[in-house]
Amino acid sequence: MRWFSVRAVVGLVLLVLLVPMIVPTSAAPDLSTYALPDALTVTQADGVTREVLSSGLPAGAPGQELILLRFTFASGAVIPPHMHPGMQTAYVVSGTLGYTVFCGTALVTHSPKDGTAPRTEILPATGETFLTPGDSFVEVEGLRHAGRNAGPGPLVLLVSSLLTAGQPASSVVQIKQAGTFNAGSC
Repeated sequence: MRWFSVRAVVGLVLLVLLVPMIVPTSAAPDLSTYALPDALTVTQADGVTREVLSSGLPAGAPGQELILLRFTFASGAVIPPHMHPGMQTAYVVSGTLGYTVFCGTALVTHSPKDGTAPRTEILPATGETFLTPGDSFVEVEGLRHAGRNAGPGPLVLLVSSLLTAGQPASSVVQIKQAGTFNAGSC
């Protein structure tokens, strides 16, 4: 009986080792099926550095580009009112973001502070809000907003964007009158 058990175990081990060599397995992925984006870039303007960390053209979202970015704002740097041709999510890594919605609403999640639970709120167009490390927010297409480094040191954001491929990532918008906010249609 013992001889049979040893033979069975040896046979099973050989089967496990040899079958993959005999039976074809799936080949390595064909990279030609991936729509690869342009080269990764780093741009700087007015104290803001924009680094494309990764990007791709998802097959499940035709006409869209998925981008992972890191923004670094120097002290006092400002991004003027603008909007995006798609959706973005952002996370504050360090510093303080002064964030203003001029038209539309953003979804903001404040990180737990002093033992409190995370808090999510709809941020209407009512003035500047301050976001700190661990806070995050979601912007939908057409949201008109601005951001600035409201702290003394660098501000770092990680941003994931699903934008219309081939379009500029943002476009500057005119605000009719400073301090004018519109939570409704833009």
